[in-house]
Amino acid sequence: MMYSKRIFSCLLVVFSLLLIVSLGAVAQEKIELIVIGHQVHLNAASSQEASAKGDNLIEEFEALHPNVKVVYQTYPNPKTQEKLNLLGPLNRTEEDIIHVLDPWFVPRVANFLEPLDKYLAEKPLEDYPNDYPEGLLSVTKIKDVPYAIPVRVVYNGIQWFNQKILDEIGVAYQPTVTGPELYDIAKKGTFTRSNGEKVFGYAWRGVIGSIFEIFDRWARYFGSRLITEDLKPAVNSPGTVEGLSYMQKFYQEGIVPPDVHTYEYAEEVKLFMENRSTVYDGNTSYGVTFNDPSKSNIAGSAVLTKSELPPDLQAQGPHHGSAALWSMAILKGSQKKDLAWEYIRFLASKKGALSMGLSGNTPVRVSTLNSEEYVQNNPAAEMEALVAPYAEVYWPPFDRSNEAIDLIGNYCHDVIFRGQPVQESMDRLAKELEAMLP
Repeated sequence: MMYSKRIFSCLLVVFSLLLIVSLGAVAQEKIELIVIGHQVHLNAASSQEASAKGDNLIEEFEALHPNVKVVYQTYPNPKTQEKLNLLGPLNRTEEDIIHVLDPWFVPRVANFLEPLDKYLAEKPLEDYPNDYPEGLLSVTKIKDVPYAIPVRVVYNGIQWFNQKILDEIGVAYQPTVTGPELYDIAKKGTFTRSNGEKVFGYAWRGVIGSIFEIFDRWARYFGSRLITEDLKPAVNSPGTVEGLSYMQKFYQEGIVPPDVHTYEYAEEVKLFMENRSTVYDGNTSYGVTFNDPSKSNIAGSAVLTKSELPPDLQAQGPHHGSAALWSMAILKGSQKKDLAWEYIRFLASKKGALSMGLSGNTPVRVSTLNSEEYVQNNPAAEMEALVAPYAEVYWPPFDRSNEAIDLIGNYCHDVIFRGQPVQESMDRLAKELEAMLP
């Protein structure tokens, strides 16, 4: 009997210990808030780049919510869009938040994302919508209902110039340039150094899926665009044809690298930072990287210039550069929607926008662009604030946008790299695009 009691007592102790360990494990288990996006979104939120001056917003949010762990799943943009289309129709998902690029906001996406009007009413986002450029904010709404909050933008209509090369070729810095002036500078900035090193006046993202971006910029340098606001093809309009003709000249005259048709962001950024190209026509947020002496051979020499329309077109008003916009949205199938909204509010707050801006993420909030701390730490701030009120996306979202991008890219390659006639090619492209547009 005594032996049985001892066994029972031992079993009771073991059971109690197991129960304590089990309860401790449950207490330590955290809720995962899963965010889908690009690596740049994680970098901006975590401030993990060496040149970043912002805070680690993920850690700060987790400190406010001790039972939560924020987990990022990062992919290239096409894969993120694929995730949106795969997860969006599901009634239940482990994933909660997704970054949405502006062309993806087609009407059917309203079935994939949680409408935010209720959340904005119950727990408002400070200074929303007044602190956001209307031309960008409108993209995130479907039938006037908000489905996402803008958190990152690329403002076009601005170029980086390498002051080192400008000094090397004896060309004075200009705060504004027209398309023809940019061509003249880039041509002078194409030369071979005494050590045999080749310097190019210009480089761009030339792969088929990206070249539409630079084509759109050159169309806008002459007061045009590729697709109008009412979704009509404008690729064969006079301004667009003139812009593409300049791109053809850049290649034919050797102003851009001969393999520019293979270039993506990495190649053009590398060339500029190696002091081997004069003009970089891309993201304004890269100023922190360009001027980082630990990474760049041109630290302190990357300067910004704003585009202007030619004199005969300036009566149209300020130059309207296009923009690319990323926004944060809640997946319809998320089981943690309230928590997801708390995280979006936290990152999109004025504090969050400033912190991500100091980490190399161009803010969408106008107040952040004009804030003293952002202006002091970002050489692009003044220019960004100038173009932000006029910013608009490349074109309104439509279902066959990806097909249109590839079609435009193929025609650009035919014209620029194979010497096909510009006007005739653009007339054919306009007809093919018309069949794709709603």
